[in-house]
Amino acid sequence: MKRRDLTQMLLASATGKAAAGEPLETQSSNAGRYVQTQIEAAVGLQPKDYSYEFGDLRRYGGDPSGNLDSSSALQSAAMVGTVIIPQGSTFKILTGATRTGKMTVLGCGQSSQLLCDGNVLTVIGGTGSVIDNFRMANITEPWIITRDSTNWDANISATLKRSNAEGHQPTINDSDIWKDLTTEQQNQQIGPSIMFRGDARDIAVSRIYGQFVEIDMYDTQYSSVCDCDIRGGKGGTAAIVFWNINGQVGRFNRAMRNTVRHSSFSGIAFARNYDFQANDNACVFAGESGIKTWRGIVAGKDSRCYHGQIVGNSCKFNYYDGIDAMTDFPADEGTPTYHQIQCNQCSNNGGDGINCDGQFNQVTDNYICFNDRFGLWGAGLSLSKVSGNFCVDNNQSRKASQHDLSIVGKTGNNMITENWVWAGAAQNNYGIYAPGTNFVSANLAVNGSKFFFGGNTQQ
Repeated sequence: MKRRDLTQMLLASATGKAAAGEPLETQSSNAGRYVQTQIEAAVGLQPKDYSYEFGDLRRYGGDPSGNLDSSSALQSAAMVGTVIIPQGSTFKILTGATRTGKMTVLGCGQSSQLLCDGNVLTVIGGTGSVIDNFRMANITEPWIITRDSTNWDANISATLKRSNAEGHQPTINDSDIWKDLTTEQQNQQIGPSIMFRGDARDIAVSRIYGQFVEIDMYDTQYSSVCDCDIRGGKGGTAAIVFWNINGQVGRFNRAMRNTVRHSSFSGIAFARNYDFQANDNACVFAGESGIKTWRGIVAGKDSRCYHGQIVGNSCKFNYYDGIDAMTDFPADEGTPTYHQIQCNQCSNNGGDGINCDGQFNQVTDNYICFNDRFGLWGAGLSLSKVSGNFCVDNNQSRKASQHDLSIVGKTGNNMITENWVWAGAAQNNYGIYAPGTNFVSANLAVNGSKFFFGGNTQQ
């Protein structure tokens, strides 16, 4: 089935039309004019312009030029559960809308646009919702900073400016500049967001575009954020987040094929999620990490994530780590996490390429290069497989304790095989540092890279 056909079916379902497009009895037989629908009548909504179809923001008084506030039009459309953002239109939203129950929002690509400095839409208990194919952007230019990925310690004071240019809104993670910011600059939270909260499932968010965007998926299961291309907003965790601390545990949630850049915190994050997927995403230039799993206890609940597939992602030029899949800090090697971290490109990050602890993980076939600290920081990594990784000149900051592959769980019993490690000029770390008891075979040290293995290993 073509996507256009799917969109038409979704709209037909939301509006109450028959699948073949036949109008309800409540619709006018006059060409080009639509009378009040049954759904609108049920919620007491009287459209303002009957020349536009059900759900179209213009039907409820929205200004498609973007000059006037269209907040009331968006709330009216949210009342009936369907928002249509027509092609070539821009709607300014000063006060976000709220919907309880299933919600459908459909646009026509990047020419369908919502402008907002804060929350655009909050959906509570929105099982079965579909959000697809439009652009969101800020109204007010925020204060941003930019970092030099070739010199993470460079002074960035001169980069602070109010702008829509490439960069991120600073956070407390930017400790080198944070204390010098004004209260306004520290507290700013500029950019459009969509939030789902309240236990729900089967929510699909796709093809969202724009700048300073957040997509907050709270309490969802079997839900997805796919094919978005955004510059991330500030928020408090990530530009795309599956946050299941407040309600039900997250299960089978997915972030796939998204491009997220310049998020203030991480690009994509998961908290209290099981059997989740983060596949084929590009998470770059974040103010924290590219992809992150939450750690430890939050609000009295175990926020750790288990059975994750983190596969085929490109996580580069992030201020902290490429992929941070830790379960606790300090590292916890007693937690069976069962993550698959495979075939990712993690390079040129200001922290580590990949972090991982716990047991029964696979960290395999990753490209881990030119990161400022460790390539893989496997603090507390035991009973796991570290194999087939391609590592080039990590430890760019040249501290002897930061190794290309550091696998230091006390329980050990890891399989460490077929890793290829190349040492850069003046390299002073180990290519592989694994002091415990492990099975070791067929690792290759190149250009002076050195390996350190502990007792009772097999090579």
